Amino acid sequence: MSDYPEPVTAYKDRMFIHLFSDRIRLLQLYNAVWGTEYDNPEELQVNTLENVLYMNMKNDVSFLMCQEELSLYEHQSTYNPNMPLRGFLYIARLYEKLTKGTGLYSTKQIRLPNPQYVVFYNGLAKMPRESVMKLSDAYIKKEGEPELELRVRVININYNENPEFLKKCPILLDYSYFVELVRSYQQSFPLQEAIRRAIIKSKEENVLKDYLEEHGSEVENMLMTEYSRELDIEVNRSEAKEEGKIEGKIEAILLLLEEYSLAVPLADRIRREEDPLVLDGWLKAAKKASSLREFVELTGLDDH
Repeated sequence: MSDYPEPVTAYKDRMFIHLFSDRIRLLQLYNAVWGTEYDNPEELQVNTLENVLYMNMKNDVSFLMCQEELSLYEHQSTYNPNMPLRGFLYIARLYEKLTKGTGLYSTKQIRLPNPQYVVFYNGLAKMPRESVMKLSDAYIKKEGEPELELRVRVININYNENPEFLKKCPILLDYSYFVELVRSYQQSFPLQEAIRRAIIKSKEENVLKDYLEEHGSEVENMLMTEYSRELDIEVNRSEAKEEGKIEGKIEAILLLLEEYSLAVPLADRIRREEDPLVLDGWLKAAKKASSLREFVELTGLDDH
């Protein structure tokens, strides 16, 4: 039995979202991103939507600034090339909400806040300090200027990777340092103990001290849930990748045997196989065999 309790899954927000749900902190982050000097958090109106569209899609933080700009902020620890598409769908849903009851068929133009989409990346893969992802990158046919575009600004917030930007937002700098502490302690301790030690160390160094003193237990549960979610994602990706390899081997075997008028029972038996090592052997046999009978003899399969 583990010495550490299971994470409390009631804490569904991630630490980044929880930290920047405070409008004062969020305004500091906004100023860092755009080089502005706004000082009135009342000008910032949070309008984050949850469980949007399908697959429980939700954005981390979205807000209006002075009713003129619609900002979407997303925190990512794994690279996702579909962020522009997700952002496009989310912005469309927000525009639908913002323009409800305004009369889409009116002769008067409906004014829209300018969309700005920013992803804050702190994964382990090597990424540039800043980069741009575009919706048009996914278009099958690329000719000239795209008729519809969405740009996503990706900012690397890993500690020591982008110091000039992090210094513009002390709260984000502290968050980045705290995450780095957790990762460092994970080299020697189980996750929950690593989190606890990172919390203690951060308080000692006056890093997010007030926040951690108020929300220490919540932070533990949020990070445990977040890291568990990330592990699930990686496992699912690995399984999907392996499943893809298996399907590819099966299709290759069936293609090599296609000219031999494969009997349905034998074809079904090959499709049911899930052991990649067995499939490797069958693939070699299919390449070597000059007849269906030879393939059956090499593999020990029944051709009926």
